[in-house]
Amino acid sequence: MSVFKLRKKNVSSKKESNGDGMTHQNLLGISDRVIVRKGSPNLPETKSKPRRNSKQQSKSIQRFVADVNRTAGDVASDVTLLCAAAKGNLEEFQRLYENDPSRLSVRDGKGLCPIHKAAEFGRLNILQFIVDQAGDLNMPDKLLNTPLHVSVRTEQVGSIQFLLDHGADPTVANDDQMAPLHLAVDINAKKSLKALLSHAKVDPNLKGEKGMNALHYCAYKDRAECAKILLENGAKPCQKCDNGFFPINIAGKCAAAKTLEILIQHVEKLGYKREDILTFTDKENNMPLHGAVNSGDLKAVQVCLSAGAPVDAKQEDSSTPLHFAAAQGSVDMVRLMHEVQPERFKAALHMQDVLRMTPLHRAALFDHVAVVKLLLEHGSDIDARDTHERTPLILASTKGGWRTVHLLLESGADINLKDKENRNFLHLAIKNGVPINNFGCAIIKGVKNLLNEKDDLGCTPLHYASKEGHLVAIDDLISLGAVINAKDNEKKSPLHFAARYGRYNTCRRLLDSPMGPNIINETDGDGLSALHFAAENGHTKIIHLLMQKGAYVTRDNMDNSPLHLAASYGYTRSVKLLLTVYFNLMDCANKAGRTALHMAAHHNHPGVVGLLLSLGANMLSKDKNEESFMDIALREGHSEVAFAVIRHERWEEALKMCSKQYGTIMNGMVQCLPDVCMAALDRCQIPSKHDRKSRDYSVHYNFKYLQCPLRYLKGKDKDGRDHTPMLALNTMVKHGRVQCLSHPVSEAYLNMKWRAYGAWFHMTNLVIYIIYLALLTVLVTTCTFSLEREISNNSSSSVNASVSVNNVTSSMPLASVSRVNVKEYKFKSCEITTMHRICVCIVFIFCILNILKEIVQMVQQASYRLCLNKKKYFKDMTNFLEWILYSTTLVYIAPFVMSHAMYWQWQAGAIAVFLAWFNCLLFLRRFDFFGIYIVMFLEILRTLLQVLFVFSILLMAFALAFFTLLNIEDNRAFSSPTQSLLRTAMMMLELDFMASFNDPYTDGDVRTLYFGDVTILLLVVFVLLMPILLMNLLIGLAVGDIESVQKNATLKRLAMQVELHTSLERRLPFRLLDMVDKSEYTYYPNKCSGRFDGLMSRMFTLSDYMNDEDGDKSLNHQTHLYEELYKQKMRMRDISTALTKQYDMMRLIVQKMEIQTEDDNRDEGDNFEMSNPIEKGSKWAPAKHNLLRQNAIVAHWKQSMTEDPCGRTQTPVGDMGS
Repeated sequence: MSVFKLRKKNVSSKKESNGDGMTHQNLLGISDRVIVRKGSPNLPETKSKPRRNSKQQSKSIQRFVADVNRTAGDVASDVTLLCAAAKGNLEEFQRLYENDPSRLSVRDGKGLCPIHKAAEFGRLNILQFIVDQAGDLNMPDKLLNTPLHVSVRTEQVGSIQFLLDHGADPTVANDDQMAPLHLAVDINAKKSLKALLSHAKVDPNLKGEKGMNALHYCAYKDRAECAKILLENGAKPCQKCDNGFFPINIAGKCAAAKTLEILIQHVEKLGYKREDILTFTDKENNMPLHGAVNSGDLKAVQVCLSAGAPVDAKQEDSSTPLHFAAAQGSVDMVRLMHEVQPERFKAALHMQDVLRMTPLHRAALFDHVAVVKLLLEHGSDIDARDTHERTPLILASTKGGWRTVHLLLESGADINLKDKENRNFLHLAIKNGVPINNFGCAIIKGVKNLLNEKDDLGCTPLHYASKEGHLVAIDDLISLGAVINAKDNEKKSPLHFAARYGRYNTCRRLLDSPMGPNIINETDGDGLSALHFAAENGHTKIIHLLMQKGAYVTRDNMDNSPLHLAASYGYTRSVKLLLTVYFNLMDCANKAGRTALHMAAHHNHPGVVGLLLSLGANMLSKDKNEESFMDIALREGHSEVAFAVIRHERWEEALKMCSKQYGTIMNGMVQCLPDVCMAALDRCQIPSKHDRKSRDYSVHYNFKYLQCPLRYLKGKDKDGRDHTPMLALNTMVKHGRVQCLSHPVSEAYLNMKWRAYGAWFHMTNLVIYIIYLALLTVLVTTCTFSLEREISNNSSSSVNASVSVNNVTSSMPLASVSRVNVKEYKFKSCEITTMHRICVCIVFIFCILNILKEIVQMVQQASYRLCLNKKKYFKDMTNFLEWILYSTTLVYIAPFVMSHAMYWQWQAGAIAVFLAWFNCLLFLRRFDFFGIYIVMFLEILRTLLQVLFVFSILLMAFALAFFTLLNIEDNRAFSSPTQSLLRTAMMMLELDFMASFNDPYTDGDVRTLYFGDVTILLLVVFVLLMPILLMNLLIGLAVGDIESVQKNATLKRLAMQVELHTSLERRLPFRLLDMVDKSEYTYYPNKCSGRFDGLMSRMFTLSDYMNDEDGDKSLNHQTHLYEELYKQKMRMRDISTALTKQYDMMRLIVQKMEIQTEDDNRDEGDNFEMSNPIEKGSKWAPAKHNLLRQNAIVAHWKQSMTEDPCGRTQTPVGDMGS
């Protein structure tokens, strides 16, 4: 059974009348409500919005939503409790409360509690009882109204005073963010307002929604009496809300006339003048009257005017309300201002804002004809000037307000006045395309005097008409006698303007005039003719028209022809059209020596470059800087132009050119455009058309462009200039162009060099060195020394002793020869045989020749003019190694010549034989089969030395520590700091723990390992840091270096090969190079070769590039992408051409059907927007002018919507798409 049915069952349906003549249902308002208690499922939801006093409201809301399960009898008692609270039946209320004290929180459907009911009907006894029971006086209902809100709404003055006296909070806001004070003003409850303000706890300036106080509410709803009460009780009229409005601003804006007058009178009593009060500004610096005008409310304006707001009051930007009304186009508002304040209205007519604009300027600016007419009727100055010296007529002409223009002309506006740029009315009228014949005969007579007047730029009205392409205006000007060949300050005629902006029909009209033949070839101050301008901007129709009319080609002041300009801006159709008639322009050069091909390359127009090359342009022509078109493209980094040249059928002609800056074009591409170099190398590799697995399948390689011609190098050599052989490949190495260097063509070129002479020279050098190495090894292994003790006569105890080394039997133990008496022994060499002498002679000659070679090499590289080569010899560690090798070899073999053995001879021999074999290892770097491993070994060696140099500090620390602890041990391993350092380094590889540490520590002898504990501890630390940590670090670095070396192995290997061939070609005569050098090579990968050739190929060939199953390894490097982009460009050009033809066809169809359109009055060509001069030079332009424009557009739209006599809504023409 529902709660509603229980209530109907337990409450008598008979309407019992109470003492006030109310029924229960009327009293409680619960005929269609449900009593809600704690635990009821019908609990109403409350809105969750942020409010003031959140702590108190949260407590009240918690009580409001508290739940308890109730029985049907309890619900009936709840209804009775609410009725008792509304009637003021204290006994019944007290009885029900004592039965269940929680019933104080019982609610009806609106969320009203007993305290709300008591406050609503003024039952003070019930309120007193609730206060005695500590009831909540700020309990909210469903709309967050407190009992004080309810009392204010029903104007229960007693309840209001009682609640305030007993602590009710007057600042709590309800769901509408209104406190009781704001609610009293909102519903115009004057008694409640007085009762609230009579209490000291109530602040008359309390802020509510958006920071508005009670006076703001009065101004919004024109509560004049409430405003008076508030002002009498201390309310402040000078407080702003969060939106920056004073109450007086809101009163003016909302047409609250009575409240506005109350506020003004109150402030006048405080000593302020009425005029000063009505100039209070809001956040946007609007005065009350300005705000009323901006709101568009005529009644609000009337209220402000009636209150005394001056029409001529100025804002911060000096605008008056009349300025605003004129900008909006409100005729009624302007008329009202005149009726209420005629004297001030007259003064405001002539007032100027910060831009020196009068209200008439504002009305003319937005083409408000009715307002303009009204202002003129009341005496507004028709020829007033603004900051740019513009009259209303000029301003209306600038904005295309032709209705206003007609009215101003009919009213006698002076058409001879000019603006700041010396432009008259006709300049601006023509600029906006107005037909002159529309102004009437009387005006046309005055206009004739303005036809040929010039502005500051020297432009006549015909210049503007030609520039904008207004055909009707051009016809009118020509018919009225305008001068066709007038020149501006830059000596440009109207024909120049028309040709520049693509006005084809304008050009036709000008050329068809009687003066046409005289102006067709006229030039401006820069020597540019109409044909120049048309070519510069790609207007092919005008070019065709001018050539049909007999225009001839002239040069400008820089000797540029129209072809130069067309090529500079990339207009291929214009270039093609010009060359069909004037082919002699192809290779004409300007003052800088540049042809059209140079200009196209300089401005990165690959289409024009390709067209000129196809038409036979001369590639070899150079400008005054000795630069060809390819030099310019390379210097500017224009890869598109370079790709166009490489793709062209004349690409070989371009690569054959020599460059003053780069030497060769290929070298320049390597430096500046490596991607284009890859494309060029792709074209130097031509596979045959046979099947790839066929025996006849071949790949043809073209090497002509990888090196300068020998005649070029001979010329440089004769001139005494340095040259670099294999310039392109050396440039690849210098700039790190790995992809170019590893291209199949580059590798095939190096392989050809290797097979031609590199392998023979290097193998000869290697064989000679191996002979030297073998002879040196024979000397070291067969020639030995012996020690012979010198016997003194005074030492009878001395005995003869001899010690032989290297397989010679010793007559005494070698261990007995101490280093103390080593000087008592002398060296005795073995017997030198004839074979030994021959070996010594050959080794001696080899060393002397190689030392001479190193000296020559040092002097030769130091004589190079390039600074980098001067230091290159000393940066190569191999040179230092060879100097030490040959020097120590000479030191070793010199005593053999004298048949005498020396102590230092054998030490030098040991160093020499070690370096000789190590150098042999370096010789093998040249071969691909061995080179990769040797390069990896050297890289790891470099890393090892770097790491050991850093960690030598740690090695020294352990060496000195062990020396301090173990210098007295019998093994003498740590007897000196040097010995300790050497022993510590060896311990990284072989610890020798048992002999050096364990046996001395456990032998029981105190004299051995005296500092045992510290020594063992230090040994543990050494093991952790050196053998474990450092060795693993070295291993990790070695693995990392191997990976990096493998990645760069191609560049390193090829760089060594390039360096080898370069050094050989520096020394070889040109005649020999001419014999062995090849410019082309054909390789057959599927044909068998001999065993010897196969072995040599595997050992000495640079790579297996020729046997790649996937063919050449070259990548297109964006070549395919550029080709696709070029195709898309061609498709877009075809589409554009087709659309142009369709447009011309549609235009002819429309003309045949005699249909007049707006396009008939506007010529084809470029469309551009002129900058708005109003928005220049003023800080008010961005904000205030935009606001005025917005208001004016809205007003204009409203006006146009109401002007249709048929009542249909219309959209003004010209606004669409604006």
